[in-house]
Amino acid sequence: MPRRPTINRAQRIDVAIGLIECHGRYLICRRPRGTIWGGYWEFPGGKQQRGESPTACLSRELWEELSLRPRTLRWRCTIRYAYVYGTVVLSVFRCDVAHDGFHRYPATHVRWVLPARLTRYRFPPANKELLQKLIAESTICHRHSCTGVRVNKWSVRCT
Repeated sequence: MPRRPTINRAQRIDVAIGLIECHGRYLICRRPRGTIWGGYWEFPGGKQQRGESPTACLSRELWEELSLRPRTLRWRCTIRYAYVYGTVVLSVFRCDVAHDGFHRYPATHVRWVLPARLTRYRFPPANKELLQKLIAESTICHRHSCTGVRVNKWSVRCT
């Protein structure tokens, strides 16, 4: 069971996350054990700092966690989810990134996953609505949004 954070029940937690897609697969990261939702999977991103915009937050988090610099960030949707410890507000962006490699700190694992297989991974409950949307739209279209991103020893190229 995930560790419960000590946050005021009425607190709002603003989080920016990025959908990075390549060849119809999304980049997901596994949260480190011993953290809130440790061992669960998530899309890259993180909590906004005081006074920080969602786009600035996502750009910072992508760089800090994966050494990725977004070329473009396009707002996708906003999702609100009430946990017992507070309300999480997810600002979701589609991201175009370009980088020849990235590291995986603090994420312990990264994967490129087809939308239909996202439900095989355990995500925090706030992601449920987003996962459903991605699966539904994946039957309609595929967007390619990365250029030469290296994952482990394999290089992924999008056209």
